[in-house]
Amino acid sequence: MSGEERWARVKRSMEPAWNDLREQRVLMRVQDEKRARLAKKPLPVMWMAAAAVLLAAVIGLATYKLRGTPQPVAVAPTTPTMQLADGSEVALVKDAQVKLEEQGDEQVRLTQTGGEARYDVKPNPKRKFVVHAGDVTVRVLGTAFSVTMQSGKVRVHVLRGRVEVEGGGKTTELSIGETLEVPAVRPVEPTVSAPPPPTVDKKPAPPTVEALLAKADEARAAHRYDEAATALRTMITTYPSDGRIASALFTLGRVERMRGKHGAAAEAFARCHGAAPHGALAEDALAEEAVSWKSAGNAAKARAAAQRYLKAHPSGPHAARMMPLTE
Repeated sequence: MSGEERWARVKRSMEPAWNDLREQRVLMRVQDEKRARLAKKPLPVMWMAAAAVLLAAVIGLATYKLRGTPQPVAVAPTTPTMQLADGSEVALVKDAQVKLEEQGDEQVRLTQTGGEARYDVKPNPKRKFVVHAGDVTVRVLGTAFSVTMQSGKVRVHVLRGRVEVEGGGKTTELSIGETLEVPAVRPVEPTVSAPPPPTVDKKPAPPTVEALLAKADEARAAHRYDEAATALRTMITTYPSDGRIASALFTLGRVERMRGKHGAAAEAFARCHGAAPHGALAEDALAEEAVSWKSAGNAAKARAAAQRYLKAHPSGPHAARMMPLTE
């Protein structure tokens, strides 16, 4: 036996016998090596493309959210609006100061003391709608218009329908689209009088018209009607030629009625009509005179006043109330 044959025999005797356990170990080692080789290989092209698409989508969504976020939009505040019982509306546009003085089936009366307001009046031929702005009076039945008080002037602009504007010493009728600007307060012509003789003890100057009217309004609001009547009578007596005398007399008539002095109320309404027979309050004053005489128990004077009203205003808003007084 040669040396190579002896070495081959020794080598075979040193190798372990092949059995099931050895077979399982060999198979597991082969699978481990296969997985290791796969882990070292680069990703397929299609998986890399999918990853790139997903990344681009994420970046695009983030960019859209950053660029497409809506910015806050400044919204103009809602214009404050006064809702009246008859369905009319008063929009307080710019620094408007509007006070509701009277609200009834026959008349709605407001006073504007500043700023700009827009009036949208519901049509009603049986109801008068009046706006006072200083010495300017606006009368309508059903329309839309604006009143602006600025720099001592009143500007009336008609948006719909027609209005009657009394101011500046005359009455003007405006139609849709027309505008009228008049002084807010009618200037009082100075009266020329001889200088008063010198006196040792000068009496204090009387209260101004504005002070007396303000005092009367304050007293009326507090239901101090005696004090209100005194202030109004002082104003009427002290300033008989003032442009607000008719309005003061009309207010005095209402105050006297609240005091239960219907005869005095009737006389105040009669003087109001006489002071401005073609003014904004003339028609109302005549009707209130008739009603006050009736309340005072003077049927003859009530009948005469009612007849004068029906003759001057046969289709006026107070005609229905006047008819029974003529019987």
